[in-house]
Amino acid sequence: MYTKSAAAGFFFENAGFFQGCRILSTGAGGAMSGVVERVFQVAEEIAVSAGCEVVDVEYTKDGRDWVLRLSVDRPSGVDLELCATVSSRLSGALDTHDVVPGSYRLEVSSPGLTRPLRKREDYIRFKDHLVVLRTFRPLGEDAGRRKSFRGMLRGMDGSDILLEMDGDADQAPSVRIPFDLISKANLEVDF
Repeated sequence: MYTKSAAAGFFFENAGFFQGCRILSTGAGGAMSGVVERVFQVAEEIAVSAGCEVVDVEYTKDGRDWVLRLSVDRPSGVDLELCATVSSRLSGALDTHDVVPGSYRLEVSSPGLTRPLRKREDYIRFKDHLVVLRTFRPLGEDAGRRKSFRGMLRGMDGSDILLEMDGDADQAPSVRIPFDLISKANLEVDF
């Protein structure tokens, strides 16, 4: 735990402060979004030097403790050594720059098999992978007026996500989903 001044705050799945991402929060909170943004900026540089990318930054309350969670990924996968390296470097940098107020627990991990898709580049990188996604509002008739989708990601065309739908007879075989309407998207594991 790192001890600094106390803070009240909100949970941010992502802070939308780099191009191509959206803000996904469960509360108002300029102060906490500022923390997440600053952590991301510091962590991104460290991640690049360690040969990986920052997938997600989450600053949330867990019981009485604040937790700062960082998910990192790289094409060859994430191992314990990478997490330890990023954690050690990030811990020192956060203390040096006094980024996070109050005491907190730092956790660095892989995003897991159901990795979130945040940036436009993710939809290109994970082309031909099974995904599950939700939109902020139901899409038009061609998408069956739905908000939830599951199917094979076929990439992007302009600012639209191309999704080949699972074999549901009540829906179109493929849909175009505007990137700006996606509220949440994750890789899906098909066992």
